[in-house]
Amino acid sequence: MALRPLIFVHPPYDYLEDEWALDKFLSGGVRDVMLGYWTIIDESQGENVYSYPSLISAHYGGKSVKGRPVPAFHPTAEFYKDIGFIPPDLPKEAEEKAERFRRSVERTTEKGINIYTFGISDGSPKWTRNEPPSHRDSVEYTATRLQDYYLNFSIAGCVLDGPGYGYEIQPGFGGGGQAFAKLCNCAECREKAGSMGLDIEKMNAKLDELFNLLHGLKKEQVSLFLESQRGMFDAIDLLLEEPIFFDILRFKTRLIDDQIEPVYRKLKQVDENIIFGICPRLPCFSTMQGCNFRRLSKITDLINSKHYLWMAGIDGFKGTIHRYAQTLMDWNPDLDEEIIMELIFKIFGFRMPEGYTLSEYEKPCPREFFQGVVYTESKKMLQRIGDVEKVSPFIGLEHGGVWLNAQELRYLLEAIEDAGLTRFTYYVFNTITDEIWDVITDFTPSY
Repeated sequence: MALRPLIFVHPPYDYLEDEWALDKFLSGGVRDVMLGYWTIIDESQGENVYSYPSLISAHYGGKSVKGRPVPAFHPTAEFYKDIGFIPPDLPKEAEEKAERFRRSVERTTEKGINIYTFGISDGSPKWTRNEPPSHRDSVEYTATRLQDYYLNFSIAGCVLDGPGYGYEIQPGFGGGGQAFAKLCNCAECREKAGSMGLDIEKMNAKLDELFNLLHGLKKEQVSLFLESQRGMFDAIDLLLEEPIFFDILRFKTRLIDDQIEPVYRKLKQVDENIIFGICPRLPCFSTMQGCNFRRLSKITDLINSKHYLWMAGIDGFKGTIHRYAQTLMDWNPDLDEEIIMELIFKIFGFRMPEGYTLSEYEKPCPREFFQGVVYTESKKMLQRIGDVEKVSPFIGLEHGGVWLNAQELRYLLEAIEDAGLTRFTYYVFNTITDEIWDVITDFTPSY
């Protein structure tokens, strides 16, 4: 069985005008490409240098483009007249480049390659009203801007970054302590909470209580918890004792649903066949993020949950677990690494391979890691979403962290294939070497 890839690509996109580059995708079994930023590079001004992807630049002798990123089209003005936002415009001096980009998108789709967008990332809009924009205003702009994309280009679909509340625990890391961050207390959120019979101030107080609870834990207390908590009803028993914790998760889930559904509905008004995807974290983190895959799968066409596994950097699984362990050890000097890790395994529902300790995380993962954690999290995706065609996990080698190597990538693809998945989304094409391309294309279809 082959895995269908969706390949994420950073600009510049000039090479899409070249038959050779398109044939590179086609010969690798790629029929879906996601342009990460819907921009062109205006070479008339700007000093930034944008390099072509490794696999492409070698063919052009290391070609790069110098300029600044700008929107790829003029906005449809009437779309935005009632929503308070004015999108950035295409500069006149880049119009010819924009027309070339439009033709290259059309040519790419004619060759049988579907083009996707990744959110709306072509510049910041201008807010025109006196009062600050609400959450509804921001969601409305996202949906409207995407409508404008699709009415101007031959696009098959879109994937939005996120959604989800923060789950990192380490203070100071990427807005650290996000797992205990206060819920928004604006009028809109208070109204929504009230409609659910909830009180944001009480929920925020309980988040503070949870934060404090995780300081100064005693070994006997944690050992008893680990030895006694075995099944699903043990977790329900805990929530019944502190129902406000469940209320917090319920409220987060409602807000995430209300963030995604309007975009989905508005895109389907343009074309029922538009593919709409989102990319929350792995299932082990998603519940605390407010992302219920079962519910979200009803208002999406793809869920690109992130099998990002690297150590350090941003969004890497090993990096997150290392930060949880280090932070909990800092907060709880009575607990050693072994019991902290057992607590983490119990909370998140996975287990690292025996002997693969925190000090080893910067080294390559053993195959057992992929056969265990990656396989199980992939199965969770399939079980929660319920339709294999809607599951396309993001995979990649790094995001500012310690890179995975080609062998780890092979183990990763083997694990998601063994779990029964049929698709994956790869970040990012620009850094793929010949060695990595060979691994990827070993799993992709031959047409």
